[in-house]
This record gives sequence, structure tokens and C-alpha cells, in this order.
Amino acid sequence: MKTSTFITGLVLASTLATHSTALGNHGDRSVPARPVRRDLVGPGFGPVANGEIVLMREVRRTDAGYEVKVKAADGTLRMRGTYMDEALTIGHGTFSYYHDNGRLESQGRMSQGTKTGVWSRFDREGRALSEKIYDGKTYDQRTVDQGWSAPSN
Repeated sequence: MKTSTFITGLVLASTLATHSTALGNHGDRSVPARPVRRDLVGPGFGPVANGEIVLMREVRRTDAGYEVKVKAADGTLRMRGTYMDEALTIGHGTFSYYHDNGRLESQGRMSQGTKTGVWSRFDREGRALSEKIYDGKTYDQRTVDQGWSAPSN
């Protein structure tokens, strides 16, 4: 990993950790805030590999699951979504992805880890590029429906 990228990540992690004391419900300091987990991630929002740009992933447990926000070193939001599991493998709810200029890049819904409904894509200036409709089926379900494979038992 490049030294400057690593130092930027450490400064970002330190800054966010310093400001992580959130208020509980309704601003009452007597109600403890839910803890936030912070991880350094790469551009694909997974573990950092050598030389990759470092982003900060914030994970907060909520009643709906695990709310995730991924931010660039300058604080720009790059991704927001909710997962059902602590390992962040089963997306569930609205997911939004942002260009590096902060404008919406794509948005849609996940249902138990599978894209569903309309997903929209936008260019860097915010103009609509395309929409795709997902039926909520997994890849395996689609291959069986199309006759490309036999159902597994």
C-alpha cells in the first residue's frame, strides 16, 4: 500500500473515531448510542489490497439490520445500504451508490441479498442513464427457469 494512501486512511480513521461519540435517542446523553464499527475498505467496498484507494466503511446496528455507509477520505458518501447480517453479505433494503463528486450513481432495492425492482443509473452530472428491472430471483433460480440447469435438491 502506498504510504500516502495508508496515512490518509489512518488520518480518516482517527478523525472519525474522535467524532464517534454520538448522542442516544432524542439527544439524551443518558441513553447510550449504538456502537459504530469502522473498517478501511477498497473501491469495491471490500478488504483493502495493496495500492488501492482507501475508503472508510461505517457499520451501525439498527432495528432494520446493519446500516452501512462508505465514505471517501474527504468525507464524501460513496455508498449507503442495509444488510441483514453482521458479515455484510445479505443486502436488504435500498442501496445507493455515489460518484466521487457526491452525485447519485445508482440506486435500487435488495431483498434478502438479491436485487429486486427497478435499479436506476445516473451519470456524473445526475442525468438518468438507464433503468433495469430485477425480478428478485437469484442467478440459480433464473438458470433453472430458463432450462439451463436442473433444480438442486
